[in-house]
Amino acid sequence: MGQPLLLVNKGGGGGVIGLTALAKADPDGYTFGQVTHSPIVPIPLQRQVPYKTKEDFSFIMQYSEYMAPFCVLTDTPWKTLNDFIEDARRNPDKLTYATPGPLSMYNIFMDLVFAQANVKVRHIPVSGDAEMVTQHLGGHVDASMSSPLVPLIAAKKVRPLAVMSANRIKSLPDTPTFLELGYDIAYANFQGFIAPKGVDPRIIKKLGDALKKAYDDPSTKEFMITAGMEPVYKESEAFKAMVFKDYDRMGIALRKLGIVK
Repeated sequence: MGQPLLLVNKGGGGGVIGLTALAKADPDGYTFGQVTHSPIVPIPLQRQVPYKTKEDFSFIMQYSEYMAPFCVLTDTPWKTLNDFIEDARRNPDKLTYATPGPLSMYNIFMDLVFAQANVKVRHIPVSGDAEMVTQHLGGHVDASMSSPLVPLIAAKKVRPLAVMSANRIKSLPDTPTFLELGYDIAYANFQGFIAPKGVDPRIIKKLGDALKKAYDDPSTKEFMITAGMEPVYKESEAFKAMVFKDYDRMGIALRKLGIVK
């Protein structure tokens, strides 16, 4: 960009605090932000937030997806997702699973999977990834889903049964997607860059071009993989279309589960 960038971290509210500040920023192109799936898709569908997903932002680019495997411990008898589902069918409400939090994207996704399979598996609420990993490795839950499980797969502490993305993860080429296994569901836990609404399209393109150069640097992709992310690029319009599609699909899913009206 030819000038320094000031990074401002605004944590809180599952990302809502940061997106609220971004939505209210001047649309002069000097302020843009990083966004993940939760604060722009499921959270605005479940509660009031000070911004509207489809109205208050300009979309710059997507740069990654968090890897999201559904895993069991390696010393369990479940070798495939079908093994787990069939056990759940024989033992309703006996099996358990954890995600980083109740009504998180992972919780909603797996409840939709179990609903399609017509089985009952209990979700165990925890307060984040660290507690989820501790509970799972301690044998307090039967399964779990989140990106921090990826290093545990390499360490052979957990076994991945399926991933929630539409395509297989490059670092887990032998793990099928839920789509491949016959479940009509896939979500991308994306990360990308957005700006306030009203930013000049020429500025959006300039930002997108600069960020794409950073994305193309091999060291960037190497870092993302070690951090549990899959490098995935979508330009402005493709990124916007995906977010809007996920927003609509998630709204239908939440109504089906009875979480929202």
